[in-house]
Amino acid sequence: TQVLAASQITIAFSGLYALTLFNQIVRKKIYHYNGRKTGKTFERYQSLEMRPHDRLTANFLEWMPLFLCPLWVLASTESFTDSCINIAWSYVTLRALYILLVLQFGVDRSGNNVSLWAATFPGYVCLTHLLVQSVRAVF
Repeated sequence: TQVLAASQITIAFSGLYALTLFNQIVRKKIYHYNGRKTGKTFERYQSLEMRPHDRLTANFLEWMPLFLCPLWVLASTESFTDSCINIAWSYVTLRALYILLVLQFGVDRSGNNVSLWAATFPGYVCLTHLLVQSVRAVF
């Protein structure tokens, strides 16, 4: 059941990541189309409008190893307690919240993204717990 739980969590997390990719593609097409309509060239990597969508996808990639590695270490060492399963699901839920917050509030270029803290800091707590538990399970 531990491997099944980890598999379900991985699929849910991967689904969220796929949503960020889909959002990125759709937004790029919309901004490209709008630029063409107004006679402006859409500069994909210079676009401030694309910044939150690109950042959202990149953020998932940045944190993916720190989530999936401890998750699968715990599942494969039979150390995946109900507590760890609940924390892993909480992390996936926080990632879903993060998507909504970024789409609602964007990303502050200064790096001070107070509106995202509701998902960010609790997510760090979840990741820390899973990482500590995985280290304990292996060493």
